[in-house]
Amino acid sequence: MEELIKEVFAQYGSAYYFSECLYTQLCIMYALGRFQSKRDITRPRVEEKLSFALSLTLGSLAEGIKDIVPEELYSDLDAAVRKRNFIAHHFWFERAHLMFSVDGLEGMRDELISYALFFKTLDNKLERAFLPVMRKLGISDDMVQKSFAACVAGKPMDPLPKKRKLNKQEQIIYAYNIAGSKGGSPLSYKHGMENCGSCVTLDWDGQPIMNLNQIGL
Repeated sequence: MEELIKEVFAQYGSAYYFSECLYTQLCIMYALGRFQSKRDITRPRVEEKLSFALSLTLGSLAEGIKDIVPEELYSDLDAAVRKRNFIAHHFWFERAHLMFSVDGLEGMRDELISYALFFKTLDNKLERAFLPVMRKLGISDDMVQKSFAACVAGKPMDPLPKKRKLNKQEQIIYAYNIAGSKGGSPLSYKHGMENCGSCVTLDWDGQPIMNLNQIGL
């Protein structure tokens, strides 16, 4: 039974790992999915959106990108949230009594394998669905593979910048008009201390990008 117990713990790690892979895919979709063209992308904008996405729970993130995800995957997304929450918060409490028999351990192992397969399959579906957006933004398979190879090789990556939360009142010290990809004229404001260099785009082509209370500077 000892080897079977070890396998249960290993399969739990696998299931949780693939749920985190799915979470990361949703964060990427949140960060990039609403850009209309690669001309609209700047590193600070992507960092801002990615930082915010990574601050969300899986449930909040799934709800926040349903306008990007194909409708036929809505039910799978909802199921992923339930399964991930069960694994993270309830699995051991509700299944621990099964660890005293071979049948119980085998059932736990098989259940965890099914969770891992579900998360992995959904992650692949979302990746394929998001591929046209990646292409539109100029992100090629070669770029992705080079980034992946750098991660595997242990190459250090720049951390996302830590930014403070907005105060209830901020002093605007500069305002700019920037041409949008559709010819619009958004208003960007620099605020706070003059030497801090913080800049928030409030509006782009007539569409609000993000509420101020969602942005950390």
